Amino acid sequence: MTDEEILKAMGERITRHRLAQNITQEDLAVHAGVSRSSVRAIERGDAVNMAIIVKVLRSLRLLHHFFASIPEIEVDMHWFIKNQPPERKRARKEKS
Repeated sequence: MTDEEILKAMGERITRHRLAQNITQEDLAVHAGVSRSSVRAIERGDAVNMAIIVKVLRSLRLLHHFFASIPEIEVDMHWFIKNQPPERKRARKEKS
C-alpha cells in the first residue's frame, strides 16, 4: 500500500469507530481538544500532525491499539554487557 492508501484506510476506520460510538465530528473535536477541520482531515486520509492523531485516538479509546501495533525492541543484555566500555580504573587530568 502507498502512504496515501494507508492514510485513507486509517481515516475510514476512524470514521467507522466514531460513528459506531454515535459521536459527531464536532463532539469528537471538542473532546479531543482539536479543531473539527482536523477531524475531517484525518477521516479524509489527509496527512496531519501525529499529536492530533494521538488525541483523536485517545478520545475514541483506540490509542492502545495503535500503540500496541508498534512492537517493543528487546535489548539483548548479554550483548549490552559484553559491549560496554571498560570500567575506568583511574582519573586523568584535563589538558589545559
